[in-house]
Amino acid sequence: MRAAEGNCRDFLCIFSKSFFEGYRQHGGANAISIPHVRSAAAGWFDNEKYANIRDEKGPCDTLKFIINQVITGYKSRTFMVEASKASSSALTRLLNERVLHKLSGFYSHQDRAGERYELFCVDYGAYVKFKDTKNEPYQIVMPLTNELASLNNDERRYMVPLDDKRSIRRIVFDPDMLKLHTEE
Repeated sequence: MRAAEGNCRDFLCIFSKSFFEGYRQHGGANAISIPHVRSAAAGWFDNEKYANIRDEKGPCDTLKFIINQVITGYKSRTFMVEASKASSSALTRLLNERVLHKLSGFYSHQDRAGERYELFCVDYGAYVKFKDTKNEPYQIVMPLTNELASLNNDERRYMVPLDDKRSIRRIVFDPDMLKLHTEE
C-alpha cells in the first residue's frame, strides 16, 4: 500500500502487476516479494502515469527539474511548495496524473517563520528507479523497533521509506524558478 502512496487505484494495479507479472511468472517464488512490487510500481509509473504526460513539454520539464533538484540534488523524494504556489499549473498536471502526491497538512520552513508550505512527494514508481544508484534518496524506512532492529541492512533497504519531514525542511520547490530555468 505504501508503494501505491495510499491511492486505491494504484494499489490494485501495482498488486495485480506484482502478482501476474512477477509472482506468477516466477514459479520458484513463495510469495509476492519486494522486487516484484518495485518492478510493478516502476512499470505502472512508466506505462500509465508518465505515458500520459510524455508528449507534453511543460509537465515533462517540471518533472525533470524536480527529479534533478530534489531526488538527485537533495537525495529526497519529498519537498515543500509555498502554499500560495501549490496550485500552479506546473504541479496540478503532475498531481492529476498521480506523478506527484500531495501529503496532508501544512509545514513551515525553518528559516521563514509564518510562511505555510504544502508537502509533495514524487511517485514511488519514479523514485524506485533511483534505488541502488548513487542518487538514491536517503529516507527512514520506519521508526526503529525491536523487530526492525533484528533485520540486517540488506533486508531493510527493500522496504518502502516513510517521509521524514525534518529532512526536507530546506527543500523548497518554487514553480516560478522553473519558468526562469526553462527561459535560459
